[in-house]
Amino acid sequence: GRTVVSEKVTKVRNTRTKGQQRQRMKWVNIVRMYAGLVPLLKNAFERKAQYHTDYNMFVRANSVAAPVYLTKAESDGGACIAAPYQITQGTLPSISVKGTGDEAVTSINLGGLA
Repeated sequence: GRTVVSEKVTKVRNTRTKGQQRQRMKWVNIVRMYAGLVPLLKNAFERKAQYHTDYNMFVRANSVAAPVYLTKAESDGGACIAAPYQITQGTLPSISVKGTGDEAVTSINLGGLA
């Protein structure tokens, strides 16, 4: 039953604190890694909210990972360090194996591959 009003901060004292700079350095590698993997990540995150994207899920899953910090020069140069990021989330169907040794056959469909 109350109306609450807030005001947008229009003047920030210092946008370059050490904490803010470290956070920005951390995000660059995550975003660059996603950009490099994006063709492989279509629907890689099975359980996502209706309006979330694979990008949202990738960033969320990896924002708590061990951070990789890039310098400004590395960032400006387009650098990206491969890190142990989570690239999928969901389930996979079980693979059945029938037979043993050289006679073993799996349920994996290889298409035209042998």
